[in-house]
Amino acid sequence: MSFLRRFILHSPKRYLVGLLLAAALVLVSLFIRGFDHLIYYVDSFGIAGGAVFLIGMLQLVSYWGAFDTFGYSFSSFRHKSRYEDLYEYTVKKQESRRVNELTFMPFIVVGLVFLLISLILRLMM
Repeated sequence: MSFLRRFILHSPKRYLVGLLLAAALVLVSLFIRGFDHLIYYVDSFGIAGGAVFLIGMLQLVSYWGAFDTFGYSFSSFRHKSRYEDLYEYTVKKQESRRVNELTFMPFIVVGLVFLLISLILRLMM
């Protein structure tokens, strides 16, 4: 159960945001292309799933610290920095990430579900 709790079971708010974002993308895509053919639904669910999945992956990269340099530079421009240098900033960020939950996982899960729906619809054709 700890695997499910750590990787899948997170804040319902994040799942709701991911689901609403994906549903909005599906509806926008269907309004643009039309509701007539099944291939439009396949495309819409694929676009929405891919977009939400990639948002989750971008959050994952940020969680691993890929954008720490930008965060440090912006914090040092606005006011006198609390950190002596980038290394100290990076170490503090890594320590704070250890205690945080994996907030990017709901977007990845919702994106994969929408991609799976797209695949199932494609196989029905």
